Amino acid sequence: MGRKKIIILDTTLRDGDQSPGYSLSAEQKLVIAGYLERMGVDIIEAGFPASSPGQFSTVQRIAESLQTAAVSAMARAKFDDIKKAGDAIKNARVRYIHTSIATSPIHRRVKLRKSRSEIIRIAVDAVQFASEYADFVEIGAEDATRTEPEFLAEFCDMTTRAGADIVNIADTVGYIYPSEFHSLIDMLHREVRAFKNGSARLSVHCHNDLGLALANTLAGLSAGAAQAEVTLLGMGERGGNTPMEELAAVLLSRRDYFSSIGTSLKMEHFAEVVRTINAFTGISISPNKPVAGRNAFAHTSGIHQNGMLVSSSTYSVLSPEQFGLPPHRLVLSRHSGISGYNACVRELTGDYLYMAEETGILDELKTLADEERNVPVTNLLTQLYEEGLTNCELWYLQNCWYSKLKSSDKGYGITLEVTSITGLYRKAEATEKTLIGAAISVLKILFKVQLEIISYSFSGAGSAPPGSECIYLTAEYEGRSYYDESYGNDYTVLFIKSYLNIINRISAKFLLSGI
Repeated sequence: MGRKKIIILDTTLRDGDQSPGYSLSAEQKLVIAGYLERMGVDIIEAGFPASSPGQFSTVQRIAESLQTAAVSAMARAKFDDIKKAGDAIKNARVRYIHTSIATSPIHRRVKLRKSRSEIIRIAVDAVQFASEYADFVEIGAEDATRTEPEFLAEFCDMTTRAGADIVNIADTVGYIYPSEFHSLIDMLHREVRAFKNGSARLSVHCHNDLGLALANTLAGLSAGAAQAEVTLLGMGERGGNTPMEELAAVLLSRRDYFSSIGTSLKMEHFAEVVRTINAFTGISISPNKPVAGRNAFAHTSGIHQNGMLVSSSTYSVLSPEQFGLPPHRLVLSRHSGISGYNACVRELTGDYLYMAEETGILDELKTLADEERNVPVTNLLTQLYEEGLTNCELWYLQNCWYSKLKSSDKGYGITLEVTSITGLYRKAEATEKTLIGAAISVLKILFKVQLEIISYSFSGAGSAPPGSECIYLTAEYEGRSYYDESYGNDYTVLFIKSYLNIINRISAKFLLSGI
C-alpha cells in the first residue's frame, strides 16, 4: 500500500496570531504566508475576516498573493461572518471557509444556551450557506473532546450530509488523552458514512494546555484523520497548538511506525521562517524546545560528544539540516571530555594533530567551565595562542560606556574600547534608536569583518544571582552560521562579548590578522 497524504492546514496567521502578546501586521503576515507556501503547506488559514476591517483586508491580500496553497478564512457559524469570509477569499486559487460552533455540554449550556438539535440546525445552515462562497467548507466542532461521543457522531453525520467537506475535531482546551483521542477518531471514522467512504475528511486541531497536542494529533492521524491543523512553534491561545515542526520531525524520523502516512511539507525552510517570526514578534523559544530550541542539536556531555563524533545517530534521531538548521554543536563545558575538547579545537584551528591531554590545557578549561557555565571561545583561543597552537589576532572588550541620550528621539549612545592579544587598541562610538542597535553599529565601525546578525535573545532577570543573565546570538559571515552564548550581569555587555567571540572564531578559522 502507498502512503496516504495528510493534508496540513497551518493556522499560524489566525490561531497563532491570537497568542497573547503577539500581533502580526498585514505586511508581516504576507511574508509568513509566502514562507508557508514554500514549505508545502496545503491550506493556509489566513485569519478571521469578520473580526475587524484590518483582518478582512489582510486575508484578502493573502488570498490574492498565493500561487499554490489554498486559503482558508475563519468564521463563526453566522451568515454575516461567513459572507465576509467568502468575500475576503474570493480571489484565492482554492477557497476554504472554516466555520465553527461549540458542541460540548458546558458550551451549549453556558455560552450558547442552545440544545443539541439547535446546534446541529445552526451548523447545517452554516455549511449550506458557506458552500455558496467557497470551493470547500470545513465545519469545526469546538470543544469536541468534551462532547458526548454519540452527539459528536450525529453532528459529523448531519453536517457532512449538508455538504461539509471537512469536519474539524477540536481538542479546544487540550483536555483529552492520546488513547482516548485515538478511540474517538476511530469511532467517528468507522461510524460516520462520509468519513468511511472518503467523501469527507476528518481533521484534528489539538491544543497544548497539558502538553499533549502533538501526541493527540499523531493519535488522531493513526486512527484515520486525514488533516492536521498546526502552527509554527506551536503558537496559539494559552499553551498553544500542535507545532508543525514537531509533527514533521516525528513523521520524518519514525517512518517505520507511520509508514502509511506522509505530508508535502518541505522543512528545509523552517529555520528561515522561524528567524523571521522571531524578528517580527520577539517570541522567546525555550532552549530545550524540540527542533527549534538552541539546545535541540547541542551536546555537552563527554559521553554524548564522544558518541556523536563516531556517528550522529548515537544520540540524535534527527538531522538539523532537514530543517535548514546548522549542524550538531559540541558545547565545551565541565561535562565535556577529551574527545569533545579536541573536536572543538580542531574545528577552530584545523589542527587535526592537536590532543588536549598532551598540553595540560584540559584541566584548566574544566576549571574555567565551572565558573563560566561553558567555555567561552575567546578563552579557549587565548589558551591555544599561549600554547603556540594558533597565531590569530584575538580581541577583548576593555571598556563599555552607554547612556540614553537626553533628546528622546536620538535613542542611545555607546562607546567601546577593545584591545587585542598583541596589544592593539581601538575605540569607537555610535548612536542608534536602540541600545543593541548602537552596539551593532559601533562594532561594525571597529571591525572589518561585518557579521550579519540573524537573531539574538535574552534570558534571566536582573535581580537574580550574579551571572544569571544570558544572551544567545546567531550571526552569519560569508554564508556560514555562527552561534554564541554569554553569561553575566549586563545584556549589552553580553551581546558585545558574544559578538567578539564570533569575530575571534572567524579569525581563528581563517587566520585573519586584519579583522
